Amino acid sequence: MKKSFLILTTAALAAFSTSCTKEISITDQKPDFNDAETTNDLDVPDGFTWKTVNEVEVMITPSSSGVMEIRDAEQNVYQKAFVRAGETFTTVISVPLAVNSVELYFNGKSESISSSASKHTSQL
Repeated sequence: MKKSFLILTTAALAAFSTSCTKEISITDQKPDFNDAETTNDLDVPDGFTWKTVNEVEVMITPSSSGVMEIRDAEQNVYQKAFVRAGETFTTVISVPLAVNSVELYFNGKSESISSSASKHTSQL
């Protein structure tokens, strides 16, 4: 009994003493950045913009009344509205740059809208 207790104690002490190591903190490591203090100090290529979205103006003049919906391929809804026949409905949607196009759905029909276009007009 004493022998097994001594073996267990020795094994526990050995495991405990080898498992205690100093953790490396993120703050201990110096990041390799330039000395920029503001975004104006950053060295960015010519023509670079900080935009993350494109704004697209969508105008629809339907021939009948109904619910219009604008969605992306993952079915995320950007706009949903009831539009009246003969009246022009205008909205501006913000589309992330990673999304190439969205779809306009109205009365069983659909129409693709390029996210890089600044304006889209529909007569659905």
